[in-house]
Amino acid sequence: MKIPFFKKSCPLMTAAALALGGVIHAQTTTTTTNEVTTNGTISSFEPETFVIKSETAPGPITYSYGKTTQYVDEAGNVVTREAITPGVPVTVHYVREGDHMMADRVVVHKTTTTTTEPGREPTHKEAKALREAAKHPDREARRAAEQGKPFPPVDPSAPKSTTTTTTTTSDGTVSSFTPEQFVVKSTTSEAPVTYRYSKTTQYVDDSGAPVSVEVVRSGAPVSVSYIREGDGYIAQRVIVHSR
Repeated sequence: MKIPFFKKSCPLMTAAALALGGVIHAQTTTTTTNEVTTNGTISSFEPETFVIKSETAPGPITYSYGKTTQYVDEAGNVVTREAITPGVPVTVHYVREGDHMMADRVVVHKTTTTTTEPGREPTHKEAKALREAAKHPDREARRAAEQGKPFPPVDPSAPKSTTTTTTTTSDGTVSSFTPEQFVVKSTTSEAPVTYRYSKTTQYVDDSGAPVSVEVVRSGAPVSVSYIREGDGYIAQRVIVHSR
């Protein structure tokens, strides 16, 4: 009786199949993309890419970004892309895709600058008050307390230092808007935050188009880009979101 070929057991074919399977298995690889972090300072921010001057690389580094790229401050609060300008220190979390580096998360750090202004010559009245305070501190302290004045009196000849901290953007809802300042109920702070504004403060919509200051009214959702001067906050740019 002739046995059909496909029902035969062939050790050589079995061994070959196992060997071939081993070759195929050996040639199968898995590519894992790990996130990498770089610290540096923004040099330029363009559509689709931005450049930073790294603290460790000899030359500038270009990163791509997309709709899924996140921008946050040091506390993890979301900031607007407009807050990332040349000179801002950042930490870039990215993955390498071929020859490109795709930014996954950009952490915007605070910057602090201190400026010092020279003092001026005190007036005759100011000079007398300083002399009296030095000669009779107890008496002058009582007088200052009664009149609600500071003691010791300010010496105008002393240099004046001002520390400015550049922060990022705070999101929230306007609680009140009055001359010179407005209050925002922040999404990240339990207490309302008061911002001062000036003639240079910009008001824009989500697309960046200028809007009238009148649209910043109670209940309006906003993102406020600001700087910190001493204990106060000064609004630089207010983005009024559509409801």
